[in-house]
This record gives sequence, C-alpha cells and structure tokens, in this order.
Amino acid sequence: MNDRYQSYLQLKALHPHKYARDLAQLMHISEAELTHARVDTEARRLRMDVPAMLAALESVGGKPSPSPATSTRCMSKSDVMSTSGWESKAG
Repeated sequence: MNDRYQSYLQLKALHPHKYARDLAQLMHISEAELTHARVDTEARRLRMDVPAMLAALESVGGKPSPSPATSTRCMSKSDVMSTSGWESKAG
C-alpha cells in the first residue's frame, strides 16, 4: 500500500462519515489524486472502448419522460440536470 492510501485510511478511521472529497481536502490533495491512491484497493480503473461508449450515449436522454424512473439525470453539488431542464437543489 502507498503512503497516501495509508494516510487516507487513518483519516477515514478518524472521520468515518466524511466523503472522500472531504478527506482529500484534509490531506491537501485533489479528489482525483486520492482516487488514484485507492486504485486496486477501493477503486478500479475504467477500461472502456471510448468510441463504443460515445456511440451508446446517443441512446441516453432523448425526449423528456414524465416518469422520473426513466429520466436521465446529471448531478453536481448544487444542481440536477434532467431531460426536462435544470433544477436547483441549493437552499
């Protein structure tokens, strides 16, 4: 195990309810750097045929659906994008 992963495990034990992004911030590294440190333990590399993935994305979304179960959503920290438009989740 690498040093960053060891530090992450120690912080995770001290702060079991914090998200990885918050633990990365405590470690003064990016969430991506923390994810890289977790590869082969808690994270795995995606090995994807990019052209096939992009072709498959053509079928995602489309016309807005009245059913939330069949809507496509993209989430950020404060907003949700559905096929019917942006919805702010900020208070």
